[in-house]
Amino acid sequence: MFGLPKIIQQLQQSEDDLRKIVLCVERGGGAVGIVMNILQEVVEVRFGPEARSLLAEGRLGTVLAEAHNQALRETRRQLKEEISRLTGIANLPDLPGIF
Repeated sequence: MFGLPKIIQQLQQSEDDLRKIVLCVERGGGAVGIVMNILQEVVEVRFGPEARSLLAEGRLGTVLAEAHNQALRETRRQLKEEISRLTGIANLPDLPGIF
């Protein structure tokens, strides 16, 4: 094993710093934006002017789901990179439910 208890301890100590790393994913030409931190907490949901037409077309929910799912994929990738940086462990395996 690669010291999972050590990794967990380092992550707990770094949780506030990790929470500050955020990204924004936009979909629908800027109609929907999801701001999420790399702990996969939604920080903000933004709607642009284009959201009204998507709502009228019945597609707003689909575009919102796409933005959320893309944000999850990107935050998982970033979290994995950050854990590698914090622990010094390169090529971390995929851990279900984390990344």
